[in-house]
Amino acid sequence: MAHYFLPPRRGPVASRAYHVRGGEATGLVVGSYRAPGQRMAAAAAGGGQEGAEVGEEPPPPPLGEKPRRGAAAQTISDDATSNLGWVYLAASSDWLQALGKLPLLQVLHLNDAFLPATNLNSISHVNFTALTVLDLKNNELNSCLPNWIWRMHYLSYLDLSSCQLSGSVPDKIGNLTSLKLLQLRNNHLTGEVPPAMRRLCSLNYIDLSMNSLSGDTAETKNLFRCMKMLHFLDVSNNNISGSVSGWLEDLTGVAYLDISMNLFSGQVPENIGKLPNITYLDLSSNTFEGVLSEIHFYSVSSVLPDCWQRVSRLQSIDFSRNKFHGQIPSTMVPITSLALLSLRENSLSGNLPTSCQSCDGLVILDLGHNSLSGGIPTWMGDGLQSLLVLSLRSNQFSGEIPEQLFQLHALHLLDIASSNLSGPIPLSLGSLAAMHSYQKGFSNMLPNFQRSNSLQFMMVHFHRWPYT
Repeated sequence: MAHYFLPPRRGPVASRAYHVRGGEATGLVVGSYRAPGQRMAAAAAGGGQEGAEVGEEPPPPPLGEKPRRGAAAQTISDDATSNLGWVYLAASSDWLQALGKLPLLQVLHLNDAFLPATNLNSISHVNFTALTVLDLKNNELNSCLPNWIWRMHYLSYLDLSSCQLSGSVPDKIGNLTSLKLLQLRNNHLTGEVPPAMRRLCSLNYIDLSMNSLSGDTAETKNLFRCMKMLHFLDVSNNNISGSVSGWLEDLTGVAYLDISMNLFSGQVPENIGKLPNITYLDLSSNTFEGVLSEIHFYSVSSVLPDCWQRVSRLQSIDFSRNKFHGQIPSTMVPITSLALLSLRENSLSGNLPTSCQSCDGLVILDLGHNSLSGGIPTWMGDGLQSLLVLSLRSNQFSGEIPEQLFQLHALHLLDIASSNLSGPIPLSLGSLAAMHSYQKGFSNMLPNFQRSNSLQFMMVHFHRWPYT
C-alpha cells in the first residue's frame, strides 16, 4: 500500500493520508484525524477553556533527549498535582502502591511513562479519592478497568487511552457524575456501551473509538439526552449496531461526530440536519442505505438551505462505504467552510450538482466508485483551486477531459480511472507536475509532458483515449 501524505494545512485535513493499493485508490484515512479533538480534550476538564491547566498534557522530551528516569516511590511527591508524563518508570513495579500513599493527590499525569504491565485491581482500595484528573494513556498496562476508579466521585478527566485494557465497561461508570472527559480509545474493551452512562450529564468529550464494543442502539436509546454540553463524540471502529435515530436527536451541541467503521444500518435520520454546531461528520464504513435528500441538510443552521453556506462551520463530511443511492443533494455541498467531502463507494447517480462550485475551500474531493454520469464539469477547474486530492474513478462519466481541470495547480493526486471518458489527453496536462501510473507501459502512451510543480500521482487507465 502506498501512502501519499498531503502537506500541512490549517483546518481539518492536516496530516491526512491517501492510500493506494495495487493501482487503486482505496480511500481517505479519516479516522486518524484528531486535530480539533486534541484541542477539545485540553479544554474538556477546564470548563471549556482551551489550555486549561487540568487538561494540558505534559510535553514530550526534546528530540534526541531520553525520557527522565525515576522510581515511583521517589518521584511521586505528596502534592496536590503530580505531572510525571514522559518520566521513564519501566522498572517501577510499585507505582500503584506508591500512589496509594497520597490521599491529597488531585491531578495525576502518568502518560507515556513506560509503566510496566500492572494488574490495576491488585489493590482493592486507594486513598487518592480526591483525584479530579487521572491520565495514564500510552502505557501498556495489560489490565482490565480497576474497580477503585468507580469510587472517585470528584473525577472530571479520565484518560486511559492506549493502555492495552481488556474486559467490559461496567455500569458502575455511572457513579462518575463529575466526569467531563472520558477517553478509552485504542484498547481491547468488549461488551456493550453501558446504559448507565446516561447519568454522566457533565460529559462534554467522549472517545471510545478503536475497541470492540458492541450492542444495539435500541438498548442505549436516549444515552446522551442529559449531556447538554457534549461537543465531541467518537465511537468509531467498534461493532455497535442498530439505527442512529435514537442517538442523534440528543446531540444538538456536538461539533465532532465520528461513528464510522461500525455496524450501523437503516436510513440516516432527517434530523441529522439539526446539528447546528457540527464541524466534522463521519458516517463512513457502515451499512446505511436510502437516499440522501435535501431535507437531510435543510435545517443544519436552523435557517433556509441557501443560508447554510454562510452560516455552517462544517469542515468535513465523510459518508463513504455505505449504501446510499440517488443523486447528490444540491443543498449538501454549497458549504464554503467544507474542506473534505467523501461520498466514495456508494450507489449515487446523476450529474454533479453545480452547487459544488461554491465549495471553493475543498482540499479533498472523493466521489469514486459510484454511478455518477454526465461530463466532468468545467467549473471544477475554475472554482476548486484549493484541491489537493480529486478522485472521480469508477463512475459513468463520459466525454472528454475538460482543459479547465488542469488549472488546478495545487493538485497532488488525480484519479479519473475506470470511467467512460474518451478523446485525446489534453496537452495542458503538462502544466501539472510529476506523473506516475500503476499500469505498466502506460507512460509510453503519454505525450512528452514537461515536468511541473505539484501533481504527484495520477491514474487515468482503463479509458478509451486515442493517442496521436
